[in-house]
Amino acid sequence: MLPRRPKHVPAGREPELAELLETAVQGGVLLLEGASGSGKTSLALECAHRLPQARWLSCWPQRSLPHPETLEEPLFVDHIECLDQAAEWLTWCSQHSHGAGLIAIADRRLSLPPAARVQRLQVEGKARDRELSPESQILSLPLPRSCLQDADWLEPLENQFLVTEREGWLQLHPDLRRPLTPQHHRHSLELLQPLPATPLWTETVFLHLVGCCDWTGAIAHFQRYCPGLQQSGEFARVLKLSDCLLKHNPRLALAHYAQAEARAAQGRLEQSRADLDSVLRWGEPSLKLRALATRCHLHLDLGQAQSAENDAREALALADELGGRQPARIKACNGLARVDNLRGQPARGEDWSRRALQHAQQDQDPKGEAYAFFILGQSLADQESWQSSLEHCQQSLQLARQQGEVRLTLLARYWMAAALLNLDRLDWAQELLQECWCEAVDFADLKMLALGRLMLAQLQLRQGDKLGAGTQLEEAEALVQRCGFPVLAIRGLLLKQALHQDPLWGERAQRLAESVGLALPGQATRQVWTQGFCRGLSEMALTSLRAGQFQYDLWLDLELAQVRERSLGELPLLSKKIPMKLLLQLMRHPGQAHSAEALFAAAWDHPYEGESSAAQVRKNVATLRRLLEPDRQNPRYIQMREHSYGQDGGYFFSDQVNYCVIHPER
Repeated sequence: MLPRRPKHVPAGREPELAELLETAVQGGVLLLEGASGSGKTSLALECAHRLPQARWLSCWPQRSLPHPETLEEPLFVDHIECLDQAAEWLTWCSQHSHGAGLIAIADRRLSLPPAARVQRLQVEGKARDRELSPESQILSLPLPRSCLQDADWLEPLENQFLVTEREGWLQLHPDLRRPLTPQHHRHSLELLQPLPATPLWTETVFLHLVGCCDWTGAIAHFQRYCPGLQQSGEFARVLKLSDCLLKHNPRLALAHYAQAEARAAQGRLEQSRADLDSVLRWGEPSLKLRALATRCHLHLDLGQAQSAENDAREALALADELGGRQPARIKACNGLARVDNLRGQPARGEDWSRRALQHAQQDQDPKGEAYAFFILGQSLADQESWQSSLEHCQQSLQLARQQGEVRLTLLARYWMAAALLNLDRLDWAQELLQECWCEAVDFADLKMLALGRLMLAQLQLRQGDKLGAGTQLEEAEALVQRCGFPVLAIRGLLLKQALHQDPLWGERAQRLAESVGLALPGQATRQVWTQGFCRGLSEMALTSLRAGQFQYDLWLDLELAQVRERSLGELPLLSKKIPMKLLLQLMRHPGQAHSAEALFAAAWDHPYEGESSAAQVRKNVATLRRLLEPDRQNPRYIQMREHSYGQDGGYFFSDQVNYCVIHPER
């Protein structure tokens, strides 16, 4: 007769229950192990009650059982550890008994000989409170087994499943862990110092430093090893350690920066941007520079090209101010390359990525060189130079592997696959995408996963597998919705258009691209400047914009050679080369004061020569005002700001007027 059925099975135990049922019905021997109080007996009882003819035996208080020749019905044996020669009995059953299955339940680990054909299943769960030796409390944080070779208290705890093992490290059952004393922390640090720096080692050493209240050591340790955690995709660990530092000091900028990078990889883009804002508020200049360059790429992932450009240019200015080797300068140049690529101006993007490559080679920065080669490969792909794109992405991949840049190795191979698809080398593309997908799953970066799904969909579409492509697109769409990458959303819509042969999907892609100021992949666009924002527009959108040109105070359509002011009408400005250069420079940055020297550099081709050059600027600004301003006594467009504390002086274009510039550059 079976003992009473348990009232409920703990949540999340269905997989273990299914495994027990399978063994009980199909035959074999399974050893169900776990600490006392972990719920393994309840799990076994639930399984027995689901079977029509199951038998239940207990080896406590009895200590012997006959050897069953056959099992006509499933047999459950509780407290198998109390049986005399339990290991020998289980071994014999595994070799000789046939029929139904045997489920044995043990509160402590049994050593079985190699000949035993016994399946093991360990149940994780609560452990009953018990008194432990003071020495064992050192395992409240993990330690490698090699540090505990002489610990005679270890084996009994392992036998009772009160110690768990992870990555070769041992730790007490969660219910038995206690806060460590500073002495325990210092002793553990002595044991850990000679060991290699794995992700678990990095985390554990950090926690011991915190436990000793050695915050200086903890911060130094974090700075040294956090980049390695980021590179290997250990984002949860990065967030755990940085959060610990921020609880100690909420204004610690380097911890905010680490959180920003980890959260961006997890698709938590708005939280990442908030962390970068904190870095810019509290960080020292070199860290602010890194934050600006990083935020530039974050804005690009959000489809905010103008904000990305602003951050990149500010980063370059700060890099020049700080001087010396600045890896963030390379990142900012790469950001401007991506901006131009996304606006449909890949030739300009190529120029920026080559500039980034030049900086990286001059600084002997192989990591920066790897990223520059990759962005250059993207620019070439957008110009449909597929073979050249493939070669540059291969160079990026080689350098990224040397530097341990896991994320970049994924990106480089994805774009290699894109080039190969366009070169009709489908077998190599398929090989790359399959290996990338497996690695992306382990890396747990949402952008990598979404991009992988889109690339696999494109491959399957080329192979004629429309059903498979549709499935991949659905999965990609779900990932994109979780993290909100508009660039990937646009690619997904274009693939849907190709899959369904329905132009409505392409129109949706066009509308989304225009809403965020981006070009469709492979589509050249005109630049449009309005109220300090720069975006790319298609032919269709330009037609609509031109139809509403009379709503603007000032309208410049350089492609159609039109300059119109609302009250003055058509203006003869295009024939005035220097004033036009000055006007465009000022309109490109409304509200920003420009010194005479800055304006001279934008409009003239020779060096600034002090007062004589400043006089040329004043003369041409006066010409510009004479042609442009309805009331020269009260200028509306070109204004002057006196130098004051906290503000630069100089000429600026008013940010209070409604204007539009259509620039013919593609």
